[in-house]
Amino acid sequence: MLGQAMKTRAYWFMIYCTSVPAMINTGVTFHMVSIMQTKGFTPTFAALILSVIAMVQFPMTFIAGFMVDRFKIHIIKAIGYLVYAANLLILLLGTSQQILLVYAALHGVFMAFESVSTNVLWPNYFGRKYQGTIRGTAMTAMVIGSSLGPLPFGFAYDYFSGYSEILFIMMIFSLTASIPAFFSPPPIYSHDGNGSS
Repeated sequence: MLGQAMKTRAYWFMIYCTSVPAMINTGVTFHMVSIMQTKGFTPTFAALILSVIAMVQFPMTFIAGFMVDRFKIHIIKAIGYLVYAANLLILLLGTSQQILLVYAALHGVFMAFESVSTNVLWPNYFGRKYQGTIRGTAMTAMVIGSSLGPLPFGFAYDYFSGYSEILFIMMIFSLTASIPAFFSPPPIYSHDGNGSS
């Protein structure tokens, strides 16, 4: 049940981990046109970037499902957040259409693995009986993260006239998410029903 889940370290660590990409993705997506314009590209190219992300994410979902069934979810997530941080660096430094399309493709790969692993995470960690309340709180945290995402991007643009600083900060968030993910294996429950990890 939710009360037992909230007593585990894995629950709170994964709440944080899944909220971070929700925040970053929303911020980047809402400001993609402006980000591309600061690099000298048109809104049409920004739309292409978003399209490539979606086109890559769809087929990669099947591969992500295959991988999640065979490897530990928390390790997949930890590696994913490191890759995502590196990909944000590509977005930060990329100046050519080719490099930015590489960013879009890698973003699609990350989104596929993040989506599939998160959907599998909660029932694998806490069982299926109380998924409504457990996933409800997790979704609330993700929605809060998503709602907070565009704000710092907007403030950064107004204050710095660009996105370099906020993208660097978001890279740090992604790096920090990899640490609790790595240390969040499935909880081990004692006989009294309390989680120990």
